[in-house]
Amino acid sequence: TSFSELSEKPAAGDLFVVVDVSDTTQSASGSTKKVTYANILKSVPYDLNWAIYSPAASMTNVYTARLNRAVTLTSMGCIVDPADTGESVVVNVYECDSNGDNCATIINQITCGNTPTAATITDSALAASAFLKLTIGTVTGTVNSLLIYGTGTQNW
Repeated sequence: TSFSELSEKPAAGDLFVVVDVSDTTQSASGSTKKVTYANILKSVPYDLNWAIYSPAASMTNVYTARLNRAVTLTSMGCIVDPADTGESVVVNVYECDSNGDNCATIINQITCGNTPTAATITDSALAASAFLKLTIGTVTGTVNSLLIYGTGTQNW
């Protein structure tokens, strides 16, 4: 909301930005979004990779992550060790509140096989401080490892 002048001439090669925060039409891209800390740090990439070794149907309510910031999921998928054929694992993924309770399904019964399988995301907006957990359903064959992966963006 105020301007200040440089008291000294910047050194050669110095980089600085001058932003008039009172101008709501100012932007680097010609849009109406201002160049601000909040706008610059929106939509920072988010990746998740969860490896589960020797998954079993007895694995229920396994906490996998706690989100420090709100995340918007754009994709999720899974694969089991591809050494053999006919192996699969059924997985549910949940988002829980900041106490690890009151969970909502975000992936409902995806069957992970020997090739990458894309999941249908039922709730892509994940809250800051939420816990993510999974439950293993049916396991077919001898599955040595399960990888659940995903991408999205996080807001700072």
